[in-house]
Amino acid sequence: MKTFWTSAPESGIAARVAELEKHLADLKARLPAHSVPASMMVELDELEEELALARRQWREDQADDGKEHLGGGN
Repeated sequence: MKTFWTSAPESGIAARVAELEKHLADLKARLPAHSVPASMMVELDELEEELALARRQWREDQADDGKEHLGGGN
């Protein structure tokens, strides 16, 4: 699978999600109405999968941060 984001540290997951969303929007804007090349469809599928993974990671990190704040410093 192709990686569409720049190397961002784990703390930059929100930036990675934003970058993937922008890349996906750019690709969708370039899609022709008819006869979409297979390579563009593959790129679209890969971007959507990668974005879903990045969003899941971001949500998990947000949930982990919330647990740390609730748990205190025991």
